[in-house]
Amino acid sequence: MLPAVTPPPAGADRLAAVYQLKIHLVGISPHISRRVLVRGDTTLAELHHVFQVAMGWENWHLHSFKLWGKEYGIPYAGGIYFADDARRVHLGDFPWQVNDKFTYTYDFGDYWLHQVRVEQVLPPTALSAHPVCVSGRRACPPEEVGGPRGYDQRTLDQFSWSYEALDRLLAGENIFEDDVPT
Repeated sequence: MLPAVTPPPAGADRLAAVYQLKIHLVGISPHISRRVLVRGDTTLAELHHVFQVAMGWENWHLHSFKLWGKEYGIPYAGGIYFADDARRVHLGDFPWQVNDKFTYTYDFGDYWLHQVRVEQVLPPTALSAHPVCVSGRRACPPEEVGGPRGYDQRTLDQFSWSYEALDRLLAGENIFEDDVPT
């Protein structure tokens, strides 16, 4: 028997509700993710800071959210324009249901795309201190590595010596010949 699905809260109840979000960094394998709990009255600008802390980013770059087909961010003079200011839009302004998704992009140069899924919509009493990161998987890549492709290359470069040693070992070479006294 399937569990009963609770209808999403309405109006002001959505602002008071607690949302369990799973943030998945797209384009990286193995999977890097975080699970956070935030209240519906959290603005998208505040949510950006929650994601920065949870993922381990350092807030050096611009960002945007794409929710319900519309982009949100913080406009600045001479820069990117957004129809709605992320400082005035709340997570609970949307009628979220379990498994709904949206995206968060950080650093338009490196293009770190995060897919965010609503895992649960909980009553306000579910969270006394907020926001909170309740779980995660793997360390976040460092800033300025060139996005997912640059991170993959850096990871390969970091371990290239082991691949070279394994190739030499399989070819029957003595990989410790530098250590042998002559």
